[in-house]
Amino acid sequence: MAINRCCFCFSLYQAPLIITTASAVVYGAVFVWLLVRHEVILGFFQEEPGAINPILWLLVPISGLACLYMLFGAFASLRQSQRLLKIFLAMYWAMSGTVFVLTLASWAVLLAKRNAAVSSCETYLSQVRGSRGLPGSGVFGVYDGDCERSVRNMCIVGGFIVFIGNALQFYFAFVVTTAVKNRTKATAGHQQLRDLEDHYQYPLPQQQFYYAAQPVQPMDAQKPPKTY
Repeated sequence: MAINRCCFCFSLYQAPLIITTASAVVYGAVFVWLLVRHEVILGFFQEEPGAINPILWLLVPISGLACLYMLFGAFASLRQSQRLLKIFLAMYWAMSGTVFVLTLASWAVLLAKRNAAVSSCETYLSQVRGSRGLPGSGVFGVYDGDCERSVRNMCIVGGFIVFIGNALQFYFAFVVTTAVKNRTKATAGHQQLRDLEDHYQYPLPQQQFYYAAQPVQPMDAQKPPKTY
């Protein structure tokens, strides 16, 4: 299916730079949040550390790498380098699949360990003697310290990220791929035209000289020869 615009707003020429820049900001924010709040996240799963530790410490480097390769894609788009953009596309599709698998696994673990997460959350709050800005608190008007609602909101937001967020990411990957292919075709077409111009060298037209015709005088108008 051919597309001419991204999100019905941006042209395909602008889409790669806009998508990569916005994605770099999102992945960078996720990376920082995971680093800052990892103790709280681990507190939700004190009873199941073997389930959350591998996923958490995979999400942290993956989000950081995703931010870096999105910045690389923005640089390649600014440079309009076909070679760099093709390298970025391969990385983009590979990373999109990896992020989908990891987010789906995280959401599945959260659903499967929901009761254990609530219990671990209450234990964590008793250890820190009060509420400590739980993940999911404040969402949809929920107050800090409510473990049941915090875990429920995390399940809701996680489902949104898994299905809507990853669907958007694959759509953006398709848009960037289409934009790069269009640029490659346009570049190839221009190169073919230049090759044709170099191959067919038409000779310059020869310069022609025109001389004005001398008027012919009638016989009777010719002067008789002089006699001496």
